[in-house]
Amino acid sequence: MTYIEKLNPWCIVCHFPSMQHQIVARFRRRSDAEAHSQALHRLIPTKCNFHNHFQSSSRATRANYPMILSFWKST
Repeated sequence: MTYIEKLNPWCIVCHFPSMQHQIVARFRRRSDAEAHSQALHRLIPTKCNFHNHFQSSSRATRANYPMILSFWKST
């Protein structure tokens, strides 16, 4: 995890129908990430689903990241 990623742990993840994902933006505060996510929902067509995600620097969280994404996809 880079220094910038540690400074901005809140990220918006876009899930595509092809089971791929892309980190769209990173933020320092959860409220900023939620506000930006709401704007993306309004402005961009529903080709992908946007979700807020807290990415900590621990190795366990990074190892479980694909599991978290598959959990969001199923809900």
